[in-house]
Amino acid sequence: MTDREIIDYIKKDIVAGNTADFLTLDIYDSDKCKKECYSEPYFDEMMTALFDFSMTKNIVGIKREWDSSLEAYNGQPYAIMTYIISVGESEDGTTNITPRLMKFIEVAFTRAGLDRLAYPMYRNRIEYEFRGYSCGNPIIYIPPEDPWETLEKYLES
Repeated sequence: MTDREIIDYIKKDIVAGNTADFLTLDIYDSDKCKKECYSEPYFDEMMTALFDFSMTKNIVGIKREWDSSLEAYNGQPYAIMTYIISVGESEDGTTNITPRLMKFIEVAFTRAGLDRLAYPMYRNRIEYEFRGYSCGNPIIYIPPEDPWETLEKYLES
């Protein structure tokens, strides 16, 4: 499992609007049989844990957890609230917990970042056209850059 596959797994849910307006990350260490839960208020601790795991461990699995008491961005009466990643010892000394993955989590697991990534997907991009006239000149609304393109540029930097 590569960092890109993990990012795409989460991205697919965000684009489909299946997530709640916040996400939590549970990290299950299969070697110690220990599970740690992180949310936005504990963001620094989440990043520290991921960095520590990146030294010797590898993400071996990821799954989502649904909550029926939360409404998703797409209006469904249930939403993805948690992603559970399972980490284990790296057999070859490499890791898939890369800076790119950590940057993605930095954006997608904060409310502001998630809202920016999820909400625009349900706007009709065709609706952006002439909006009116001001002093005889047409006012043209130029849509903001696609947030996913902006995020990809950030991940590559």
